[in-house]
Amino acid sequence: KEGAYFSAVKAIKYLENAKRELDKNTKIVVACCIHKKNYEEIGDLIDFCVKMNIDFLRFQPLLSYGRADENYNNMFLDYETYKKLVNYIKAMQKKLFINNQLVIELSDSFSHLNAMESEIDFLHIDEKGRLMFSPYVPFSFGNIIEHPFDEYINARFTKYWGYPLLIYM
Repeated sequence: KEGAYFSAVKAIKYLENAKRELDKNTKIVVACCIHKKNYEEIGDLIDFCVKMNIDFLRFQPLLSYGRADENYNNMFLDYETYKKLVNYIKAMQKKLFINNQLVIELSDSFSHLNAMESEIDFLHIDEKGRLMFSPYVPFSFGNIIEHPFDEYINARFTKYWGYPLLIYM
């Protein structure tokens, strides 16, 4: 049975092939929420991203709503653990940046909301194939499982990149 890990590897390989075929300078980004059930695997995730030639690894904060809020004590790191983890990530940021291997970012989820007011220069495809301008804004304008990506390109979807999202909506 294929799980989330194998689906992610398959998607990354697909993106690498598409990037080569299209001869584009497209960046591949892996995003991850840090919590009690995965924080001890962060080093393995960094190694995986280097091995898979990922351009950016973005660590995002776990937000306290939905299932995360319901399981607060089982999900959220205590302050000391979080502080140690952030120091480790910052050390890896420096090491990998110096060696030009992987850019690691500690993200502020609200920076996406601010970016939406100006130019849209990125595209998020979630695990269900939904096309979104941000994983933090619940607005989907297509699905690559239901329609091939080139249909969106041929329909001139790209004319919306570079325009304020609010005007588009």
